[in-house]
Formats: sequence, structure tokens, C-alpha cells
Amino acid sequence: MLTLAVMLFLLPISSFAAENQVIFNIGSSVYFVNDQANNMDAVPFTENGRSFVPVRFLAMSLGVSKGDIKWLSAEQKVVLTKDGKIISFTIGSLVLDSNGTISNMDVAPIIRNGYTYLPARYVAEALGYQVGWDQNSQSVLVGPPGNMPKPKTAVSEGNYTISEGNYTEDNKKVGIDIKYPVFANMDDKGIEKSVNDIISKRTDVYKSFYHQDDETYKETIFATYEITKNTEDIVSLYFVISLYMEGAAHPNNLIDGVTVDLKTGKELELKNLFKEDVNYKQVLDEILRQKIEELDYELFAEFKGIEEEQGFYMTGSSLVIYYQEYVYSPHVVGPLRLEIPFDKIAAYVIA
Repeated sequence: MLTLAVMLFLLPISSFAAENQVIFNIGSSVYFVNDQANNMDAVPFTENGRSFVPVRFLAMSLGVSKGDIKWLSAEQKVVLTKDGKIISFTIGSLVLDSNGTISNMDVAPIIRNGYTYLPARYVAEALGYQVGWDQNSQSVLVGPPGNMPKPKTAVSEGNYTISEGNYTEDNKKVGIDIKYPVFANMDDKGIEKSVNDIISKRTDVYKSFYHQDDETYKETIFATYEITKNTEDIVSLYFVISLYMEGAAHPNNLIDGVTVDLKTGKELELKNLFKEDVNYKQVLDEILRQKIEELDYELFAEFKGIEEEQGFYMTGSSLVIYYQEYVYSPHVVGPLRLEIPFDKIAAYVIA
């Protein structure tokens, strides 16, 4: 039981506020709080016609803080405290104690893979929430009475799923809205964590683009993404980040490509796509210069070719090299993107 006690305390860094809408999908390690996707290392399941969810993730989603989830190992009891209300139950027992009021559950809490599971309604209703079930999506829905969430599931990509996360912040100085992909259900949890960490570090950089302390002009940071290639071995995507200061003529737009090897969990650089004996810069420069000649506008500056830390992303059939706007292209055009079909460089890339 030491494992369970430890896991009850290894909670997400911050708890969610009250009045949340929460969704758990049977068989998925992705759960949603107010439309934001989150990963957990536990999976809801059905047994004897009942749906079981991991208690600690449910409790945190409904505003129970890390320090207020207790595991009493001697008694095999879980105790949750929120806003002065104390809820407790014991593994294998049908008794639920909510602030001294005793009620009987029709199933007992169980432990599976080191986590405590229980149908969501007992904890949720004790905290003032309503619970529903969507048969089509196999989703457990939790929300304030009369304000239930709509079903939401992750998108399956073969041996993993991708759902959407969303970071928002809004005050007098800055408004931030960053959407990003969340990867889950990979066979190798270490690689899954590595991929999500790569994405998280990128979005942390976007948040840091806010730099001024003057409240006179509010700054806005808005980021979206598009997944352009996803297979069992590689995922490639790009973010579009729009930076705007109140009163400016127009926003500044940036593009940021991310390509990850799903066999290793490491981000790929452009050179990693090519065979070791290939001068990839020379190969690509020749193709890119031909493509630039076909543009219907002139570049701002002389084209200097592939950069040392060249931005790129992949599609199902092409390699896309890009340069930020104003490097070679005007704002009205946006970032310069040059698409190279893979069949044109097939002899040089790693199969």
C-alpha cells in the first residue's frame, strides 16, 4: 500500500477551481477540465456495468487541493477535504461518510495498478456536482447542476491519441490564448512524456513573448497549431503565433515547426532527416533557389540559403522550409514557406 500512498501525493502542480466541467473517457488516459486536455497515468474502465474513474484525478479536477487528499494506510481509507467538507471512504467498503452523514454506495472503492477507483457520482455529488454518462463516446461527464459538459474525446492516431490543450490568461497587461496538442495512450510512457515536454517547453516560450510592464497598451499572444504529419514513427506540426500590441497597425505573426521521432521521443533537427554523407544544405539550397525564382514577388533581401538552426516541418508528401516574415517576405505575404516534395530528395533522406 506504500505505492498507493505515494501516488496519492504525486498530484498535478495546481488544483482546478470549483464549478468546473470535467470529462473522463473510458479507456483513455486523457481527461478534460473546462475543455483543457490533461494527461494522467491511470485509465477509467467499466466493470460489471459500472464506470470507474481514478479518485485523485477526479478530486483534483473538482477543486480538492493536493494537501487535502489523504491516504490512511492503516485503515485503507481515503479522506478528501474541500471548503470545510470532509468526505471519506474505505477500500472494499460500501460506506461513504460525507461530513458525518453516512450513506451506502452500491459498489465499493477498489485499487487497480496502485490507484483508488470509484464511480464518479459518489465523490462528485458529495462536492455538489452532477454526473452524467454519454453512451456514444463512453464518457463520464461531471459538471455543476444544469451546466453539464458536452462529450469530448481525443483523436486516435494509430498507436496514440492527440487531444487539444488550451492555456489562457487575461489581465490589464496581457491576454494569452495558446492551443497545443496533448499526446496520450502511447505504449512507451517515457516517450509520451518526452513528446509532451517538448510541446510544453515551446508553449512556455510563447508565454514569455510578453515583455512590457506598462498597462497603457495591452499585449495579446494568440497561438494555434496544425498537425501536418502523424504516423507511428514521426509527428510533425507547426504553431502560428500572433503577437499584437493595442494600437499597433497589425499583429506580428511567427511560425514554429516541431518534428519529433516517436521511436526515441527526441525532437529532430533538419540534418537528422538526411543521410550522414549528404551535404544537405547544398542539396536544399539548389532546390530552394529554383523555387524562389518562381515566386511572384521579390524578396526583401538576398537569399542566404539554409540556416544553422533552420525552421521546418513535414507533411505526408513534402518537406517545408520556412523563414519568418520580414526576413525575406512582407507581412501581407506572411512567413516564406518553400515546399519540397519528398520524391525530389528521396535519394538523400533516411528512409
